[in-house]
Amino acid sequence: MLGVEFSFQLAAFKASEENLRKTGEKSEENRMKVLGVISLLLGLGLLVLGFGLLSGNIELANAPGSMPRYLPTEMQGLFRWLLGVFCWSAALFFTIAWLAIRELPGLSWLSLILLVLFFPLYIFGGALMPDFSLSLMMLLILAVLLPILLSAIASLIAGAVRRSRLRKRAFGHSVH
Repeated sequence: MLGVEFSFQLAAFKASEENLRKTGEKSEENRMKVLGVISLLLGLGLLVLGFGLLSGNIELANAPGSMPRYLPTEMQGLFRWLLGVFCWSAALFFTIAWLAIRELPGLSWLSLILLVLFFPLYIFGGALMPDFSLSLMMLLILAVLLPILLSAIASLIAGAVRRSRLRKRAFGHSVH
């Protein structure tokens, strides 16, 4: 009788342990999705701020088709540097959003190092833009297209990691 009761307790413990593991995995998936959505919203917000920075600058307000100036005078000298920072931050958040929503493995997050290496390009790129159209192109290329490229690199890394793990499982190696 004691052995049967113990086996029931052991089975219940194993079932609860399995249930905890499954809910823990779901919880981790949900956290990654929330991180992805928050990063996407922050990236979009910074992109809008970057466009506002472009359209509200006195130097660019005289360009054909541009909007009237609405930036404070104190920010006029810093707008190019701020444009670079906004573009870099938006690119960072867009890349994080892609990685988090797709739930790519750990090694694919190394693609963010490439974005850190591009930081001087963003700062100097923003500082050297002479007119509205070139600045707008910089905003779109560096804040939207470069994160797409980095996300594609991250997806390739993730695919290689997954294929390697599947190959190891197929040949009987242990995978951690």
